[in-house]
Amino acid sequence: MTRSRTRRPAAVYAVLQAVTVMLALWLSKHFQVARLAATLVALAPPCPAPT
Repeated sequence: MTRSRTRRPAAVYAVLQAVTVMLALWLSKHFQVARLAATLVALAPPCPAPT
């Protein structure tokens, strides 16, 4: 049984992304820089380009 070489990096990337989003939302609430919804929209990933 062979394992995919991308599983661990993908998991690390997902965890880092989640931590970044939580930190950005916490900072925006803590410093009252912007509304939480505006911060969340700014963090949203772009749509993939059509092929």
